[in-house]
Amino acid sequence: MASENWGKTFRELRELRNFSLSKVAGQVISKQQLSRFELGQSDITLQNLVAILENLGLSFEEYLSHVRNFGMLKEDELFERINFLEETGDWEALVKFYQNLKKRYKDTQKEQDLWYALGAKAVLAYHQSDYQLTEDEVSQLADYLFSILEWGNKEVMLFIYTFYFLSENLVYEFALELYHRTKFYQRNSDNKAKVIMAIRNSTQYFIAKEDKKRAFELLKIYRKLIENPVIDVYTRKEYKSVEGMYYLKLDDEVRGAEILEKLAVMYENLDYPKPAAYLRSIISENRHK
Repeated sequence: MASENWGKTFRELRELRNFSLSKVAGQVISKQQLSRFELGQSDITLQNLVAILENLGLSFEEYLSHVRNFGMLKEDELFERINFLEETGDWEALVKFYQNLKKRYKDTQKEQDLWYALGAKAVLAYHQSDYQLTEDEVSQLADYLFSILEWGNKEVMLFIYTFYFLSENLVYEFALELYHRTKFYQRNSDNKAKVIMAIRNSTQYFIAKEDKKRAFELLKIYRKLIENPVIDVYTRKEYKSVEGMYYLKLDDEVRGAEILEKLAVMYENLDYPKPAAYLRSIISENRHK
């Protein structure tokens, strides 16, 4: 088991999951032994490797698959990690994750690794003033997205992460293209959920920009996407929230308030008082403008 990739792959997987050396080593081996293994300076027994993989939450078969494809971890794993860290607000871990992805690109010089790193940086830039996408990075991303005839998971997720930094024209054009290129989201429900998220975010973007025409066109697309086949209740509630915001802010304040009030009552009936209170605060704030 002396292959250098074994230790490097283990380290990459551990850092992607934000596990410390001591947590993964546990009672199996010392963290010094684990560190030397990751650096390719020493070997460990197969029995110990299987044990520390369990601490990492991986089977040996999964790990072996990563070893055979060193530097090519599944994009879903990378994006899921970014999503998780953003949702939990663990910015310190996200910074570290971004730095790992940036180093990964430096090591591999593969274009796809650049996009993963920029996706993580874009999430940081949205929440943290210390991070900003440069004009060159935004231009690179826009050129890349334009160059792909049929978007896949990576392109959709990149758009979701970076749309805030693109021009209004680009956001609108990409959102329309994403809707009209149906192969991706007709493939499975997960893909469709990502497209719905992208269209939802784009609609909210134009509501915030007070661009009534574009917001309305995207709202119609949003509604079509959730109409067929039947979408879960949570997704429908999200849609009603965006619809209510559109009418409240840009079209018909009374209608918007009615939509959001009905949604607030629904949340109360489900014993979610905070979302209900939040929606009513938006209604109130809009009335006092």
